[in-house]
Amino acid sequence: MSTKILFVCTGNTCRSSMAEALGRALAQGRGGQALDIEILSAGVAAVPGEPASANAVQALLEGGIDLSGHLARQLNHALINDVDLVLTMTRRHKDIILQFVPEAAGKVFVLWEYAHGLERDISDPFGQPLEVYRQCAGELKECIGKILDKLASSTGK
Repeated sequence: MSTKILFVCTGNTCRSSMAEALGRALAQGRGGQALDIEILSAGVAAVPGEPASANAVQALLEGGIDLSGHLARQLNHALINDVDLVLTMTRRHKDIILQFVPEAAGKVFVLWEYAHGLERDISDPFGQPLEVYRQCAGELKECIGKILDKLASSTGK
């Protein structure tokens, strides 16, 4: 049975969309040992159907990942209930989710908190230059790699 992970940010056009694409690429490229993981993303204030921001697409394209087909998804109760792990970009996103779905408390974490045990947010690159998106993508990639290592060791893969 696969593990379902949901990445959450505000609009689902920058951070969480990049995290979804990076997570999929990293999970598939683990030395031929693909993890049995389904990765999704959504936004707490997303406009459904919005494309990923141009700089998010460019930042990932430089690493060989195509984000151009991404369409934003609004976070909802059913989506939260359907996944095993919810990873938010900020403490504020986590608080919003827990206010909305308090019974999800055991599976909602800030990305940095889950990866490194540290209370730290992933800053929103929205409207910033491409370099800020590159930095954000690098931070996401590092955290997600750490999380995939944790999941692989817990499942023995």
